[in-house]
Amino acid sequence: MLTLASLRYLYEQDEHLGAEAKKVLGFSDNRQDAALQAGHFNDFVQVLLTRAALLAAFTKGNGQALSEKEVANAVFEALGFDRDDPAVRAEYMQQPDVKGNTRRQVKDAMRAILGYRSFFDLRRGWRFNNPNLEQLGLVRIAYQDIDDLAADADEWANAPQVLQAATSQERAAVLRVLFETMRQGLCIATRYLDRTELDQLRTQGYANLREPWGFTEDERPVPARWFVTRRPKDEVGPRGRKLNIDDFLVIGSSRSRIGRELKKSSTWGGGNPYVGQIKDDNYPEVIGALLKAAESYGIVRQEETDVGVTGWQLNGAALLWTPGDGVGPKQSNDNRFFRNLYRNIAAMLAKPEHQLFDFEAREHTAQVEQEDRLEREARFRFTDKDRKEWRDKKGS
Repeated sequence: MLTLASLRYLYEQDEHLGAEAKKVLGFSDNRQDAALQAGHFNDFVQVLLTRAALLAAFTKGNGQALSEKEVANAVFEALGFDRDDPAVRAEYMQQPDVKGNTRRQVKDAMRAILGYRSFFDLRRGWRFNNPNLEQLGLVRIAYQDIDDLAADADEWANAPQVLQAATSQERAAVLRVLFETMRQGLCIATRYLDRTELDQLRTQGYANLREPWGFTEDERPVPARWFVTRRPKDEVGPRGRKLNIDDFLVIGSSRSRIGRELKKSSTWGGGNPYVGQIKDDNYPEVIGALLKAAESYGIVRQEETDVGVTGWQLNGAALLWTPGDGVGPKQSNDNRFFRNLYRNIAAMLAKPEHQLFDFEAREHTAQVEQEDRLEREARFRFTDKDRKEWRDKKGS
């Protein structure tokens, strides 16, 4: 944050230094720290830009909600990547001069990665020092047809008594608790979290996209999981290999976090007389009825998982990204600094002349190859124009 603030001051406010002097040099006590800090800075800037671009997309679209089909392209355009400008293409393309179908494929790969990052940012995590837009109340996730489902009496006619006696508002609240658990666990059926597509995208992005926009060589994209109502007895996968179940499943048993929530009277609005009847033995019937009703509206779907049990996923097409009012769900975790930071960067992205893409960190240690080290020294010493002249002279 100190480095970013210093660079923003140099670029935006300082009127005395020349362009070649508007740089920051830091020192660390070992080469691992140098590489780590450079990587942290680049990742941090990329996360800020991606999240701020989503905010900018809302402004550009007059506050209209974004669907699964729209969110990736909306972020792509808010970053300015749709502009036919070689300098813009050079920001994320390894070969910005390619044309025709090859260029279109690289752009599609960039959109797909932005779609993945938009969905991945919906997960539940302990991000006190870098909260996402939802934690800050800047973005809300809505679910299509949830109110119609909650009010459809036919769907609840044969459900457990606690659901029959609930009002439509109470059912909607309980359904939202279920959907939030699935979403924050990345139990979402979407191409952006599909395991096979992510493997292909990782290869394509590594070959065609520049860091930090593509997947790095050691990055492992997280695919979608499945929601199950009980923990499987057999935790052995294909070819008899022991599996880490948490990589595949979100357990929603009666003793889980959502199980405890559904047993609370406050979750149902406080006036439902049958909440106390939800016990471990009949809990599967309650959550099963919720999932079955949601399936009839296409909000969730069930399928056989990779670990041999039936699991559930939210339909990605049912999710809607909507602008928030800036009030986070938990005021105790409120962070005005990051809320203002995202808003400021979103406003900067709306101006084509911004210099946010110029912020970059690189390590300079004895472990860096000589050619790369000389290049970085030249980049730090000169402006881009001077560096080009230096390279031309060096080459001749």
